[in-house]
Amino acid sequence: MELAIGLLRQARRRGLQPAYVLADSWYAAAQILNLLDGWGWHYVMRLKSNRKFGESSLRTTWPHRYGHAQGAGRGVIHPVLVVKDGRRYWGTNDLLLTVREVKAHYSHRQQVEATFRLLKQEFGWGSCSCQKQQAQWAHLHLGLYALVLTQQTAFAHGQTIYAFRQSLFVQSIPQNPLALQEFAQAA
Repeated sequence: MELAIGLLRQARRRGLQPAYVLADSWYAAAQILNLLDGWGWHYVMRLKSNRKFGESSLRTTWPHRYGHAQGAGRGVIHPVLVVKDGRRYWGTNDLLLTVREVKAHYSHRQQVEATFRLLKQEFGWGSCSCQKQQAQWAHLHLGLYALVLTQQTAFAHGQTIYAFRQSLFVQSIPQNPLALQEFAQAA
């Protein structure tokens, strides 16, 4: 949790203010929620069913399938809108959002997760043997650049990035030294 708080503080020092901070239930600690609200940042986070809301847990507050209400959770010093849909619970400090908007904002987190999964598994973010911070940043930027180029090419071919990746593996490696030299110069 200290790492997450450190990254949030670093983003704030750089003058970044996201429209919404999206996170799963692991990051929905009262300390993080209070910090974000104190900065004036909005968040939409998944909540665990055993989280305290008022005097009881979310699970016992809504024994039925759907529901929403404003209130306070344990340790949270600001009002929170809690939304239940099936077995899932979300919380936000933006009390003007509708139930549909809360779920729509949170659905964008899946795109973020998919992007990070691709970066880690396919574009080298999962391991970096560099020791110096500047080299690590270069490694991360190159991986992100490779993802963007691959995504653009996949869209140009009318494919998803996963389908495009499959087509890359069936192609032979070019033997033309000029093509390889151009690639090395671009990198």
